[in-house]
Amino acid sequence: MVSTVDAAAAQMRPGDRRLRILLLADDAHPADAVRDHIRSIKQHSRQRVAVVNPIRYRKGWRVRSLDYDVILIHYSISVLFDYYLPGPVAAAVAAFSGPKIQIIQDECRWVDRMTQRMAGLGINAVFSSLTPENIRLAYHHQHVAGIRFISGLPGYISNRLRKVDAPPLANRPFDLVYRGRPLPIWLGRFGQEKAAIGEQALRMAERYDLKADCDTREEARVYGAQWHDLLTRGRAALATEGGATVFDFDGTIEEKVAEYRNDHPAADDDDVWHAVVRPHEGNVVHKTITPRVFEAIMCRTALVMYPGDYRGILQPWEHYIPLERDGSNEAEVVSRLRDDAFLEQLTERAYRRVADDPALDFANYVRALDAAASRLFTEREAAAQGHRTAFAGLAALPVVRNCISGLERQLSDLGNVHTPAGKASYKISQWTELAKTLLVRLLSGRNTTSSSGGGKPGE
Repeated sequence: MVSTVDAAAAQMRPGDRRLRILLLADDAHPADAVRDHIRSIKQHSRQRVAVVNPIRYRKGWRVRSLDYDVILIHYSISVLFDYYLPGPVAAAVAAFSGPKIQIIQDECRWVDRMTQRMAGLGINAVFSSLTPENIRLAYHHQHVAGIRFISGLPGYISNRLRKVDAPPLANRPFDLVYRGRPLPIWLGRFGQEKAAIGEQALRMAERYDLKADCDTREEARVYGAQWHDLLTRGRAALATEGGATVFDFDGTIEEKVAEYRNDHPAADDDDVWHAVVRPHEGNVVHKTITPRVFEAIMCRTALVMYPGDYRGILQPWEHYIPLERDGSNEAEVVSRLRDDAFLEQLTERAYRRVADDPALDFANYVRALDAAASRLFTEREAAAQGHRTAFAGLAALPVVRNCISGLERQLSDLGNVHTPAGKASYKISQWTELAKTLLVRLLSGRNTTSSSGGGKPGE
C-alpha cells in the first residue's frame, strides 16, 4: 500500500467534508525548515487544523472525543521518546478512535522500534521521505502491513521562501558558505560526505584564495535568522544529498559501534566502519534532496554540490556547480565562482526550476495530506455506520457537533473543580465522565473511552 504525494494529491475532491485535524508538532523548533513545514500545513490545508505542541504537555490536557476528526503527528515529534510525546498524550493518541496520520523523517534509525510504535498508536497512514522502493525495503514488517505509505520529499517551497530578501551576488562578502555535520558512522559511508565537502572546500579556499565561511563542527550550526544571514552572505553555498546507506533496523549496529569504540578508544570512523559497519553497507541506499538546498536556491545563492540524483530535480551545470569528490575539477569550480554572469544565470535557472514547479510547492503536499485524511475518515465513517445510534445523523450536523463539543468542555471543566473534600471532587469527576460518555454514545455512536485521553486505553 504505497503511493506518492502527487498521486495522493490528485485524489482530493473539493466536495469532501471539511475535517477538524489535531496537528501534534513542535512549533517552537529552531529550524526554519521545520517551522515552515508546520506553518504550511495550516496555511494550505482546507481542513480546520489546530496545532498542539505535546512537548509543552500540561497535566489534564486531553484529546476530547468530539473536538477532532483526525490526528496528524508531525516529524518534529519523535513518537519513540516521552520528551516529545509524553505518556498521557501517547495514551490519548492510541485511544483516539479516528484516523491517525504520521509524517516521518530520519527513517534510517530505530526502524523496528518505530514500526512497533506505529502499530501501538494505531497509525493508519505514513507520509515518508523515502522513495516508494525504499519504503518497501524499510517497512517490511507484518504489523504495519495495513498502513498506507505515501512517498514524498523532506521539504517543499513555502510561502516564506517565496518572500525572502536576496541581495545581489556582487554585494555578498563570501565566495562559499556552509554549515554541515557528518551522520554517525553506523549509518554508513554516505553520511560522512556532509563533513567531507566542507573540509574539501576549506582546502580549496586556501589553495585558490577564496573567501569562505565553512564549518562542520556541531557547535557552529546556526538556525533561523542566522542561517538565512549566512546563505545571503555567500555567492555560493555547499550542499550534498541527504540520506544514509545503512539502515539500522534493530539497533544492533549502533550498539556494536559503541562497544567497539569502548574497546578501542583510539579508533577513528574509518576503523569503526571496517570493523563493524562494512557488512551492512548498502542494505538500504537512501539519497534525497534536502530543504536546505531549496532554501539556498530561493535565496538566489549558487550551489556547489557533489554530483548526485537529487530526486531527479536538479542537474549539474544546469542548476548547480558539481564538485568532484576527488577534487579533479576544483580549478573549474573556482573559475565559475568568479564568473558573475555565469552565477546569475545559474541561480536564475535553479530558481525557476523549483519555484515554478507546482509539485514542489507545499500546497501540493498539503493537498495530499488533506486527501489522505478525507479518505481515511470517509472509510472509517462508512465502517462505523452499522454501529451508530439512531441519533448519529443528528450529531453529524456541524452546529450540533459544536454544541456537543462545548458541552463536553464544560463537563471537563466541572470535573477539574477542586473542592476541600477530596471525595466530593472525586465524585464530581466520576459523574462528569459518565455524563460525557452517555452524551457521546447517544448522539454520535462513539465510545469516549476509545477516543479521549482521560483514562487508560480500554478502560
